[in-house]
Amino acid sequence: MEKTVFKTLAVAGALLAFSAVATLFTAPGIVAQSQTSVGNPALLTEVEQLRAQLAAIESSVAGLKPRRFYLTQEDTFDGATVLGACATGFHMASIFEVSEPSTLRYDTELGYRNVDSGSGPPIHRGGWIRTGRDTTPGFPAHCTVWTNNSPANVGTSAMLRFESRLVPWESKLEFCNQAGRVWCVQD
Repeated sequence: MEKTVFKTLAVAGALLAFSAVATLFTAPGIVAQSQTSVGNPALLTEVEQLRAQLAAIESSVAGLKPRRFYLTQEDTFDGATVLGACATGFHMASIFEVSEPSTLRYDTELGYRNVDSGSGPPIHRGGWIRTGRDTTPGFPAHCTVWTNNSPANVGTSAMLRFESRLVPWESKLEFCNQAGRVWCVQD
């Protein structure tokens, strides 16, 4: 979806630039001149068609906003309660849904913030996160698909790091009976 949005924005930008140039040719003085002299009616018609296309693209792009994500403020969720931690309209995030935080918008109203978080997510604060692992016995790392809070089982938590922009996430295993925050992403 992100590539489609970027392509749409690129086309919209190109049409906007063309529209700006076309405005020069359709300014009131030039339009009046073209009506009284030879002019190029075909060019004017094409410019109007491009303006209509630009208006359609602008209206379709106007509603596109990045998905929101957040780390719960409460740190009371164990491996069996994480699936109910997120606000309505959000769900427990998979690491692959939030792996590129620059394409998302951190929800500062719902989410935990450090004193210097600004509008972005906190660093060095972990939370439970889905990994996409199978239920293969031996190393599931998802608290029996997030239904178990036994200290004999483990789940995965992740936190954002400042030290590396290439790999912003660091994950680790936590015992399922430990309470913690949860990463949530918009449905």
